[in-house]
Amino acid sequence: MIRERRGRRKVCGSQLYGDMNERKYFLETKLSKLFMKTAVPGGIAMLVGSLYMIFDTLFVGKLVGTTALAALGLGIPLVIVNFAISDMIAVGSSVPISIALGRGEEDKANNYFTCACISIVLTGIAMGAILFGVAPAFMRWMGASGALAEQGVSYIRIYAMFSPVTTMGFALDNYLRISGKNKVSMALNIASSLGTVLFEFILIFVLKWGIRGAALGACIPMSVTSLVGFCLFKDGKLQLKPVRPRFEWAMLASFVKNGLPAFMANVSGRIVSIVMNFMLLAKGGEAATAVYGVLMTVGATIEQVLYGVLDSQQPAIGYNFGAEKFERAKKLAGYGAVCAAVISLVGMTLILAIPKWLAIPFLEDLSLVPMAVRALRLYAATFAFQWFSRSVQKLFSALEKAGAAITIATSYTFVFPLVMIGALNSLGLDGLWLNSPTAALLTAILASALLLVRWKRLFVVPTEKQKGQEPADEESEGAEEKIGNC
Repeated sequence: MIRERRGRRKVCGSQLYGDMNERKYFLETKLSKLFMKTAVPGGIAMLVGSLYMIFDTLFVGKLVGTTALAALGLGIPLVIVNFAISDMIAVGSSVPISIALGRGEEDKANNYFTCACISIVLTGIAMGAILFGVAPAFMRWMGASGALAEQGVSYIRIYAMFSPVTTMGFALDNYLRISGKNKVSMALNIASSLGTVLFEFILIFVLKWGIRGAALGACIPMSVTSLVGFCLFKDGKLQLKPVRPRFEWAMLASFVKNGLPAFMANVSGRIVSIVMNFMLLAKGGEAATAVYGVLMTVGATIEQVLYGVLDSQQPAIGYNFGAEKFERAKKLAGYGAVCAAVISLVGMTLILAIPKWLAIPFLEDLSLVPMAVRALRLYAATFAFQWFSRSVQKLFSALEKAGAAITIATSYTFVFPLVMIGALNSLGLDGLWLNSPTAALLTAILASALLLVRWKRLFVVPTEKQKGQEPADEESEGAEEKIGNC
């Protein structure tokens, strides 16, 4: 049983404030400079990281075939669900870690960090075993059989075997950014992506391993960079350091609460993808499923850059919120929203301008290009609205307003898409291609309403705060212990 340990501990001087260089970096750096130092590496890292998805789809679609591309499309939702659990813990722990560091509570932040890492490894082992076992049943449930089912099972099981190591990579990316090592995080992401391209080319094109080569080609570089990232923390030279863990139920609950928006966005989105793939197989067969894979790859490339920019701002916003520098936190959030809008509108313009040339590289059967072009043109409107709801969701998450963030996340990735599958069913395949734009529009309206209702209370110091006491979050399960002054 995990025991909850309470009580006050005393720390002195520099221990209370931890690494003053990191505090100055987040709390005193000119805002425009801070934004550029965090957002640019984050965006570049995720842009290069999207090469993994692009080349995964390109190599499989061109070098293996349409059946393999359809198998990848069917199997990837389960793979992402696995990563979503580690991402939930990573994002959920990053919020209290950043706020604790902003308040100068370094010991508490290090304990959060250590407990989160242990939790991610354990869940990676458990989820890997589950995915390995359920893969055949899942493919049967999706209606796949023969070569399609066989290739889908192979793809899922290889990811399952590497799960304990690869899932840690997602978490370390967050912790490196909290430690102010945005460029290191970017370098590891780039190394992982370029390694994936190299390994997939060798395993698929040279060795002819098919879809198994695609899975191995991604898992091997991800595992190597995850281990390198872990070693950086093990040396004890970064802001966050491994310590003897002190597990508490309240702490784990806060990880889940704060990380639930990201988890729901990932998992509910994968559930919708599963339903979409089922509908696509019924309405258009393997061809429609392959085109959907192209659609998701192109869209995910833009979303990855968007995610990189917004996610890289969370530690800075959390630091300043914890230090009660609310105006700085507001302006950082504003910079992120403007940048997200620009990225989204540029991406939408490119999709509308050159849909044919975006589709051709991924399709072995060029007779599918007209279907892909129409799908891309309908899908492009997603990015006229998505940037706003994502920006608002990330702001709520950074400030530990989990309820509002979860509402936005689940509405965009689960509730509205399922509603629109039924509402647009009479339009056939066009209704499925329009699913994402309509869901994005409805979510933007919802996010606007939530932001207007909560804005005045979003950056207000809680009235419960007393001198020498920690403020109680309005949505928290209970007050957390405070590190006292000497």
